[in-house]
Amino acid sequence: MLNSEKYFLVAAEELNIARAAKKIFISQQCLSNHIKRLENHYGVQLFSRKPRLSLTKAGMLLASKLRQIQIIENSLQNELSEVEKDDNGILRLGMHSSRAQVLLPRILPLYRRKHPNVKLNVYSNVAREMEQMLLKGRLDLFVGNHLNAAGGVELKLLCSERVYLAVSDNLLKKYFPLRYPECKDEFRKGVDIHDFAQVPFIMNSDSSNLRRYVDTFFAEMGIQPEAAVTTNITEMHYQFSLNDYGASFCPGMVLALLPRGLTSGGLNIFPIKNYAPRNNIVLAVLKGVRVPQYIQDFIDIVVDLCSSIDTENLIK
Repeated sequence: MLNSEKYFLVAAEELNIARAAKKIFISQQCLSNHIKRLENHYGVQLFSRKPRLSLTKAGMLLASKLRQIQIIENSLQNELSEVEKDDNGILRLGMHSSRAQVLLPRILPLYRRKHPNVKLNVYSNVAREMEQMLLKGRLDLFVGNHLNAAGGVELKLLCSERVYLAVSDNLLKKYFPLRYPECKDEFRKGVDIHDFAQVPFIMNSDSSNLRRYVDTFFAEMGIQPEAAVTTNITEMHYQFSLNDYGASFCPGMVLALLPRGLTSGGLNIFPIKNYAPRNNIVLAVLKGVRVPQYIQDFIDIVVDLCSSIDTENLIK
């Protein structure tokens, strides 16, 4: 791709000339000249300047086509690198931090033995953002909790995980004083969320798919939960719950791979009655794009590992 085309894509993403110019280390005037050069070449206007900078229909079409070209070029570069250097590429992986924390320590030793020279760049974000990074050629693949694939993205289901409730002994003592500790045996058979209507909760941020599932569940149950803490740092939910801030919803895959000491230190894990939604954990790649062998080997390791994780039988 020409520099003018690369710079245009940055401006199309930022929709702010000053911010885009700063990002690619050129002056605003230089960036404007590159955009003007493209507009003259194609005989169209690519941006509307009022009331604020936005893409015209021609600009949106050009940005879409250039991203496709960018993806093809990146794929070609990976293949040429594989042919030329055999095993010296870069794998750009997207994975939410809570998944990365439990999966990567198990994946990397296996992968490193097979491809010791491949560099790994890991990005952490919500699935929707990682999907856009994939479509724009910034990721080779991502692992995340996903609902529907955008056009051009191919999904492979890794795990349809069950969701559990985590709550500390101290909170159970506080909110169920007449039933503790016998209530723990009862809750191991399944929690009726109505019993927890007065218990504070640790909630995901609004951008989380799990948060949308949980909000729908509470609405169906006629409960307005108290959010003691709201955070998109999923791995902190367990620490907040362990320290008695509130109960939290636990993805089964993460829970299955957490250190055993966490659940033996006063944090209880219970199934939830009438909670039907499952987190569909997927691996996403670009549809129709051939990946080099060092990326395919990474995919194979992820698929094998996730297929061995049991999220159904975590309550002993």
